[in-house]
Amino acid sequence: MTENEDQRLFESQMELLREGYREKLGQQMDKMTGLLENLEKSLDPLPALETLGHELHKIAGGAGIFGMPELGKKARTLEIQMKGIRERAALGQEVPVSELRTAIGALHVPESLPDPEAPLTSPLPERSSGKAGAGDVEEPGLLIIDPDDKRGRELVLALRYFGYIPKHCAKLSSAAALFPQRPPHAILLSLSASENFFSVTALAEEIREVFPQPPPLMVLSDSLDFSTRLAVARAGGQGFFIRPLDVPKVVDRLEQLIGRREMAPYRVLIVDDEPMVAEHFCLVLQAAGMEVQREEDAARVLDMLSTFRPELILMDVHMEGCSGTELAGIIRMEEEWVGIPILYLSAESKMEEQIRALNSGGDDFLTKPVDDAYLVASVSAHVSRARRLAELMAKDSLTGLLKHIRIKEALEVEMSRSNRDGSTLCVVMLDLDHFKRVNDTWGHATGDRVIKALAHLLTRRLRRSDSIGRYGGEEFMAVLPGCTPEKAEILMEEIRKNLKTIEFHAKEEVFNVTCSIGIACSSLGSSPEEVLQAADQALYRAKEEGRDRICIR
Repeated sequence: MTENEDQRLFESQMELLREGYREKLGQQMDKMTGLLENLEKSLDPLPALETLGHELHKIAGGAGIFGMPELGKKARTLEIQMKGIRERAALGQEVPVSELRTAIGALHVPESLPDPEAPLTSPLPERSSGKAGAGDVEEPGLLIIDPDDKRGRELVLALRYFGYIPKHCAKLSSAAALFPQRPPHAILLSLSASENFFSVTALAEEIREVFPQPPPLMVLSDSLDFSTRLAVARAGGQGFFIRPLDVPKVVDRLEQLIGRREMAPYRVLIVDDEPMVAEHFCLVLQAAGMEVQREEDAARVLDMLSTFRPELILMDVHMEGCSGTELAGIIRMEEEWVGIPILYLSAESKMEEQIRALNSGGDDFLTKPVDDAYLVASVSAHVSRARRLAELMAKDSLTGLLKHIRIKEALEVEMSRSNRDGSTLCVVMLDLDHFKRVNDTWGHATGDRVIKALAHLLTRRLRRSDSIGRYGGEEFMAVLPGCTPEKAEILMEEIRKNLKTIEFHAKEEVFNVTCSIGIACSSLGSSPEEVLQAADQALYRAKEEGRDRICIR
């Protein structure tokens, strides 16, 4: 679908949901009227009062979301009064049924809903196709500004090995001609020993004149003094490196700044016993590009955590049978889910109640009705931080790739998703050929550089939705969701060939390395262990058949 078609579909879904909610409000009013009639006949009014309070809480939280803020406020006021009535009834005092009937009758449900404002304050994000292919990743263009021609050419060559397309010029005045169609993805500004921080400031101003929307700027310098660093920061620099350059570190920073690979969608679980409110939040978050599932029954949430493996839980506080704070306590008992962000959503406006909820396992509290754009921003911020922290804890220190146990967990997550939606995924095992010879001949420091080079090639070529891990030593593993064996082979063949072209320098010698690759594809109902074993067998066959090749199982 096009962006406009996505927007129209989203708006039509929301309109149907709003109309459905208005009809359900009528049913809720009928239910409360029936409860009031039972109150007059019942010897124990507490169960009916409890249900009345819960229905009012639902209206207080949902009415504003669906364009009826005044109704929501009235329901919230009556909900608070209901708590006092329930407390007095528990002490044996008479329930003022006629007053309740008048108050509930004043909760007027409009015949039609007003036209709502746009649910999101920004256009819907572009959706990824989720398919891997040789042409899916745009090779990033880099501008290298260095008056030293030899030094500039050397950096161009070094970055080409990692899949970049660098262009070098001695002066910024030549840059526009090198990038006539669109600006570069990043600029590497090289300062000589004679240039000082005034040069950085002046060049940054010139960059803005050449590129009105300047790309990320990284500065390469001979100087480590604070004044130069401060000038780079004031000029908007986002990277600072001292010569002689550690090119893999430069590539690390470029990967962070350019963000070329596709971001895996945030996974959010909504727990709310009000289906239409939950569906509203679900549509809003899905429209923002997130993967969302919802659950009404608290007893099924732990199973949902195991199968869906969300990165954040959006949970109502007041739910029948099991409150949000009680459910949070149950979730926090499980070691695996101690750190998952839990955002409470509730019409509860009392600060002391919100604080009590936060002290019961929550990370934040959003008051219903919550603005849709604010909801998206809050969820995104929490998941982004949680994902970054998880990445730091889960990644191998040398390569920045997932550790052994984490890449296997990623396979389990993607296999669950694959079996749910009927899609396929590929598992790739890679192993550097004769790596012991590299360590024995040129030392472990050089061996580490070789391992990092392959890690960068994998990171550069694959999508963010793909998971890449260092399986052990010189062995790597990649999980490619939504990918066929044919496309996986195209991707891996390019990586295999690129690795062979990289020249490694050690002890005044130059050498090259190769790798062997095994690929296996999942089938509906297959287990992670079966696919992983098949990929490992394919890798073993590639080794047996002479190395430096790809085998598919």
